[in-house]
Amino acid sequence: MEIRELTPDDWEGEAALAEEAFGAAPAGSPPRTRPAEPPPGRHGWGAVDGGRLVAKVVALEQASWWGGVELATCGIASVAVAAEHRSGGLLAAVMAPLLAQAAERGAVLSTLYPTAPGIYRSLGWELVAALDRVTLPTASLSRVRPPVGVTTRRAEVGDVRAVQELYAAWAAAQNGPLTRTGPRFDRPDAEIHADRGATTLAVDTAGRVVGYASWSRHGGYGPDGVLEVHDLLAVSADGYRALWQVLASSASVAPTLALRTSGADPARLLLPGVTWSPDPAAHHPYMLRVHDVAGALTA
Repeated sequence: MEIRELTPDDWEGEAALAEEAFGAAPAGSPPRTRPAEPPPGRHGWGAVDGGRLVAKVVALEQASWWGGVELATCGIASVAVAAEHRSGGLLAAVMAPLLAQAAERGAVLSTLYPTAPGIYRSLGWELVAALDRVTLPTASLSRVRPPVGVTTRRAEVGDVRAVQELYAAWAAAQNGPLTRTGPRFDRPDAEIHADRGATTLAVDTAGRVVGYASWSRHGGYGPDGVLEVHDLLAVSADGYRALWQVLASSASVAPTLALRTSGADPARLLLPGVTWSPDPAAHHPYMLRVHDVAGALTA
């Protein structure tokens, strides 16, 4: 058994192992193509047995906010072990060099979304949060109190930096959110804007962005219509109120609003009712491991 860092030549093996672990890509997805070089900020390690990739794990160069400070964080992703090699200790074997390499890059923490928390707990990770999808009747938002001194408009390419600064201001006041900077986010503004989809900005009287909502529509315009909200963030109560009211305007064509959220979301405080229904099928636990206790706490 060989434990080594993965290269672009391993992409076919990675694709096969990912399909075994996570299922085939949805119909209509673009075909996988062999990358010329590893994507920025991505580092993979694997176990090769007889020329076949039988285990893999990927580290993503990230940072997360704790106490108003950015801490270098290793994001663990794409963990997969071939069925015949599970329960054989391969996960720990490929994790060890990957985490050592991340420490050399300065990472003091690592985080991951587990499918089997017990396995990761035995290696030092613990549950600290969750990413959830909650639903609520879109019509209920019409009772949100009108904002004072905040208006809304659709975001344009030129607003990308303002949106990024708003996210950073929001995230810096929390404990745990990832930053959205670094090699994986170093892309042209036009590409970032296109990926975000429809984005509504909340703007104060001084022209400052105080909130934003990124959203898309699914289903028809009848009972199956859904307004999917990917990001809903603000740094003021009236920013949240303004965004909730814009989303409320879709009630006649999207009776259900689905929001990606985490923890005690302050956006909920501005709602007049208590309807807030977590989707059990879209509950994603989140785990944290502190690799360098002194380094993390000193920072």
